[in-house]
Amino acid sequence: MNKINYCLLLILWFTLAGCHRATTAPHLPSVALSSTNPAQEDSLEKSLAHLDSISKTLQVDSSVDTQSSSLAKQVITGDEHDLQINFQHYSLIETFQSLAKIKHINIVLSKSIQSDISINLSHVSWQRAVEIILQSQGLSTIAFGNILYVAPINEIAEQEKQGVLLQASAPLITRLIALKYAKADDILQLLTKKDEPLLSTRGHASIDQRTNSILIQDTQNQLINIDRFIHQLDQPNKQVMIEARIVNVDNDYEKDLGIEYGLSTNPNFDKNRNSSNQFNVDLPTISMSAANSGLAVFTLSKTTLLDLELSALESEGKATIISNPKLLTANQQTAMIQAGEEIPYQESAGENSTKTAFKKAVLSLSVTPQITPDNNLILKLQVNQDKRSSAQVQGVPTIDTRQISTQVNIHNGETVVLGGIYEQTKIKGINRVPFFSEIPLVGVLFQHRKDVETRRELLIFVTPKIVSP
Repeated sequence: MNKINYCLLLILWFTLAGCHRATTAPHLPSVALSSTNPAQEDSLEKSLAHLDSISKTLQVDSSVDTQSSSLAKQVITGDEHDLQINFQHYSLIETFQSLAKIKHINIVLSKSIQSDISINLSHVSWQRAVEIILQSQGLSTIAFGNILYVAPINEIAEQEKQGVLLQASAPLITRLIALKYAKADDILQLLTKKDEPLLSTRGHASIDQRTNSILIQDTQNQLINIDRFIHQLDQPNKQVMIEARIVNVDNDYEKDLGIEYGLSTNPNFDKNRNSSNQFNVDLPTISMSAANSGLAVFTLSKTTLLDLELSALESEGKATIISNPKLLTANQQTAMIQAGEEIPYQESAGENSTKTAFKKAVLSLSVTPQITPDNNLILKLQVNQDKRSSAQVQGVPTIDTRQISTQVNIHNGETVVLGGIYEQTKIKGINRVPFFSEIPLVGVLFQHRKDVETRRELLIFVTPKIVSP
């Protein structure tokens, strides 16, 4: 009886254990029992422990598989000038969507783009990142206004081919554009430039000189681009007011104006100006040796009191203001100032007849200003000093000529000083005492010979100021 009870308990225990294993590991193989002795019971317990360890290992592997299925990720940081990009198994569609948000542009993708991308970029610009992605995936782009269309290269080629055909069949529209500031000739040259023409192969343009207008015939899309281009160019040109002071100064009083070649007594003299400012050219002058003559150019930073100083010297007889002209010229347009005389002479006019001709003996100043982007000025300066010579050739007067050409960079409102043109005058005279100086033999005692020699320098002060149009 006890044996029967023991067998029933053993069968019940195996039945319950089998149900438990079935619920925890339904995929495990079943185990057949052929005996109920203690040795078999011990072997059964070891088999159950081994199967349980196998079940846990499979569960861990299952979790790893789940993680591997979610590896697709995207990391993109920075701005459009410095991006950090890390795409792993990421959809190209979502990739371009992320890039479009950074640049705030519209991107449309071809429906044939379905692949994924894995890419890792550091410190690249938005433009460079897009180029790398397009090249690695065999893609290209077409711009339609503010929309960027992305597609495979062969599809883009087909789209461009269709665009050319559409352009060839588009109707031509004629438009007359009146220019306000630009010259029609200049605009026409830009539109028909051989290297980069703005007109299509079917378009053409002509100008109307009378109204300063340009007549264009082209497709609608091409006219939109041309109109935008002309609007950017047809802007008022900046102007420059040029004030010149032409002054004769006694050589001994140059330092009163802070002028001395190689040095300056004026603390406002700019020795570091990036220009051709301190040089001497040996040009011979009247009544002077070549070793002591020359032309020089330098700048004065502050000219507020210049007019007062010149007026004071003139009132003391130490300087003479020859001219103070002012003229307005456009940016990069030459302004010319002349002061002098025309010398008449007779020349042959045919058989037994003559006519009067003239030669100019003038001081001329030519100034061509160029305004830089930072509102400074580049001045191209040319000075000609022409004077009548005492010599004549077959009755025709000769002219002594001196010339200097230079270029200086100065700030708006600064003054350029051109000097080195000297003139020396000798005056011989006799002071007499009336009546007594005419007495024979003793009259010389009442006479006094006086020789006066003066040396003057011609200074030209040029002050350019930018004037708003």
